[in-house]
Amino acid sequence: KMSEATVVAVGAAGTSRRQTLERLVGGGGAFAKDGSRGFETYLTDFDGLPARLIDTVGFGGSGGSGDLPPGFREFAPLVPCGVDVFLYFLKYGQVGAREKEQFEKFVTYAGESVIPHVIIVITHAGEETTRSITNA
Repeated sequence: KMSEATVVAVGAAGTSRRQTLERLVGGGGAFAKDGSRGFETYLTDFDGLPARLIDTVGFGGSGGSGDLPPGFREFAPLVPCGVDVFLYFLKYGQVGAREKEQFEKFVTYAGESVIPHVIIVITHAGEETTRSITNA
């Protein structure tokens, strides 16, 4: 039985990761900044399953240059059993060569075995449907 799920949010800066995560957890509470290490954590539960959400600084965000976000490696001590799910955020209409390169860097760092644990989250899609986004 899983004692705590670990969910890590990664992706480009400006993809509304924080707002989306707050909606996921119902907006109650705030993320706790973990010093200057470049990530924030939030403890919550999903239907009785405790979960730790970790929001990293976006690619190209504060101190980032398009490489892995600062703080990405530093949250490892918080998750000695690993990460259950990576929510990889992309902004609708802004997926190009740069975003593909960032995703490839993420997979290179995390290893190919991460792919089944990645959920792509498309933000700013408005009224678009999953089908129209997938076919774009």
